[in-house]
Amino acid sequence: MKVGELEARIWELEGIRVLILAPSHEEVAGYRYRSPAGQTCRVAEWLETRVRPSVPNHMVMVLQGNGRQPQGNVPLHRLRHTYG
Repeated sequence: MKVGELEARIWELEGIRVLILAPSHEEVAGYRYRSPAGQTCRVAEWLETRVRPSVPNHMVMVLQGNGRQPQGNVPLHRLRHTYG
């Protein structure tokens, strides 16, 4: 899977925007999840357990609806709400 495809897959499944700091055509591991993370899961936990294993050698930024980065302790339901 290419970086750009992984970003799109995460948005499609999780409803969360991420920016992976790597060339969009670079090959990375796929996103192995089939259902979204729970609403009470925190951003930092979600990032470490679900996203970083796919791109261990790259920086990943989580973006809110306004383009800013959320705090790591924000629950995913609050983050997802920012895109509405």
